[in-house]
Amino acid sequence: MARCNFSIEFSDTAESLIERAREGIIHAKGEFTGDVTLGTFVVPTALGNIEGRYTLEDSVITIFVADKPMLISCKRIESELRKFMV
Repeated sequence: MARCNFSIEFSDTAESLIERAREGIIHAKGEFTGDVTLGTFVVPTALGNIEGRYTLEDSVITIFVADKPMLISCKRIESELRKFMV
C-alpha cells in the first residue's frame, strides 16, 4: 500500500496537541500510543486501516503514514488528521 508524509505547524502546546490527536483517533475507534516527542497510530476506515507514526519537534508535528488503503489519498488523510490537531 502507498505511503505519505507531511508536516503540520501548530501554535498550541505539544501536550494539548497530542491530547486532541489522541482523543480524536480514539473517538474514531483507532489506536494511539505516544507522547510529546513521538508515537504511533492506527485509524480504521471502511477500506482498511491507516497506520503511521509521528515525531514532534519545536512547533511542528511530522506525520509518516506507513500503510493506507490505496483509494484514500494522502491529501485526504492530512485533512482528516488536521481536524484532530488544529
